[in-house]
Amino acid sequence: RLHGMQEVRSSTLLRSRIFNAGEFGKTFKNAKTRLGKGGRAIFDIDLQRHEKTVIDSLRREMQPSATMMDCTNATKLKNLRKVTRNDRTNCYGVEWREQGKRKYRYFKTADERDEFFRAHKSSETLEGFSQREWFRWCSLKSECQALDIQPEALLMYAKTVQRRSCERHTLSELINDYMDKGGVTKSKNARQGPPSEDYARHLRHTFKELEAAFGSNIEISEILPEALQEFLDGLEVGDITRKNWAMRIRQLFSLAVWKDWIVISPAVRLEYRNVIPPEPGILTPDQAAKLFESVSHDKELSAALALQAFLGMRAINVLRLSPEDISVKDRWVQIPQHKSKIKRSHILEHGIPENLWPWLERASIGEMCALTTRNYHWRKSNAYKSAGFVPPKNALRHSFATYKSALDGSTETARYLLGHETRDTIWRHYKSATYKANAEAYFSIIPTNRQVS
Repeated sequence: RLHGMQEVRSSTLLRSRIFNAGEFGKTFKNAKTRLGKGGRAIFDIDLQRHEKTVIDSLRREMQPSATMMDCTNATKLKNLRKVTRNDRTNCYGVEWREQGKRKYRYFKTADERDEFFRAHKSSETLEGFSQREWFRWCSLKSECQALDIQPEALLMYAKTVQRRSCERHTLSELINDYMDKGGVTKSKNARQGPPSEDYARHLRHTFKELEAAFGSNIEISEILPEALQEFLDGLEVGDITRKNWAMRIRQLFSLAVWKDWIVISPAVRLEYRNVIPPEPGILTPDQAAKLFESVSHDKELSAALALQAFLGMRAINVLRLSPEDISVKDRWVQIPQHKSKIKRSHILEHGIPENLWPWLERASIGEMCALTTRNYHWRKSNAYKSAGFVPPKNALRHSFATYKSALDGSTETARYLLGHETRDTIWRHYKSATYKANAEAYFSIIPTNRQVS
């Protein structure tokens, strides 16, 4: 029997809507008819009694038109998509790739274009389908469309649930995988790689508290969104820190979704107060002068600090430099790809402030590059104490971005030297407000009392 009930207003509409075949009319003589609400006639058709008639009618209905026949004889099309060109007489077209070249074809009406498109996108025939299977597929497709669900997505979900029922992954396993290989990129097509040493320290603290709250052996599929929200709300931290924790937890469970360990991330709707971050803190020209005066006897430390203060380099990039990455004679500094935080090569040659080079000329570049992370930060901390003030976070890089933008009257050179793709990053995270006179005083700091010309 026909899978499901076909509900229409009349037998004529049913006959023309489904099969459009005159031979099929005799089927309705044997149909059981009853009246539904609104005077609709519901026909329960016994297809088994007319199997050959139904198959013939279906094949005649699916007989390709001239346009479709033309499509069937063409080479198999790849990456087929619809296009519209209003500047053409025949504006309805399709585009595809054939042997690596882009091809087009245009039609007078949208119906002709759609018929061509359907013919190439679905070259399957009714071969291998029984009438029962065909109507079951149509019924399933209709129900999916009513729920705004693609059948392919439903199939993928079913496969994931089936696989998930056989596999068990714990929170500890997910955290270890994240720390070893990193999270997922924004494009969701690759891993980010292991986190840096500094960022890994923050991640370990967050994940340690997460494991303490839920247990390291809990299955990640059992962690509910409500429980994660309760954990986040219970943290005794500030609003900015809470937001950072939420972002780390989201990235962790996004990895689980990417690996098909779970279907939906329980952290996708974590709520937190969206606060406006404070303006970046910078050093005043007097504070910067006191800092470099306190380390004037330490040539290697002062050179490393100068790379941060007068070139805007991150501390992690300064400590990864080798002597061959700096040319004082030719006035350039390079950051190789494997030493860069953003995993891109960066050559700094244009727009470098002139007061940087006197600090590098007096130092041994080899000894500066030999500084360890722990020793460098310890010596820098002592330098701030000797200067008599506590610096804001990332003060040297923020100071460079602010004063360089004020000196040039534009953020373009600062963006290039800092290694940002857009100016928005400088405005959001680095640049503060200052005057050009302050910028001139800042970039006049050199090892002697002479001013930079």
